[in-house]
Amino acid sequence: MGRVCLLRRLELALAIGIWALFLTAVANLPPAPRPAATANLSDARPPVAQAAPPDARTVLDQAADRHHLPRSLVEATAYWESGWDPNQVSASGAVGLMQIQPEVAADLAPRLVGHPVDLRDPAQNADLGAAILRAYIDDQGGNVEAGLAAYYEGPGELARNGYAYDTADYVAGVEALRAMIDRGEPLPPPSSP
Repeated sequence: MGRVCLLRRLELALAIGIWALFLTAVANLPPAPRPAATANLSDARPPVAQAAPPDARTVLDQAADRHHLPRSLVEATAYWESGWDPNQVSASGAVGLMQIQPEVAADLAPRLVGHPVDLRDPAQNADLGAAILRAYIDDQGGNVEAGLAAYYEGPGELARNGYAYDTADYVAGVEALRAMIDRGEPLPPPSSP
């Protein structure tokens, strides 16, 4: 009887040891590979035919021309910011096509466009947004990506702290939209505010 009990205990110990090895091996497995992130937006937002309202695209292109920026850059920035919705107001209070904060407009509009602007007017919003983007790109030595980062974060915040956790995603997203616009591809549906 003693030998049988000892054998059962050894079998139990062996089973526990094998189970422990299995759990250790599973815990030490590398994580499953994740799909590589690409700069052309999430697969969760499939491309659809999306044309800008004629008036939105027109005012964006006019603003781009006036401030010597590529049209696709201004269109992509506005699309990322507002989905080309001139009535968009974000939770933080940013307004219009280019999603400009009223306090930023009050500070920069007189210097960059020579007068105060009505952010609810699509043409004035696009003009000030393009002027701000042009100024930020110039302030960053002509570096478009750094200019976009300054547009997203604000130049003071960017200078103090560098890229915020989501700034690289913003820049990559705008650049991906810009490339799609340049190639004439349909854009994904705009994300909600």
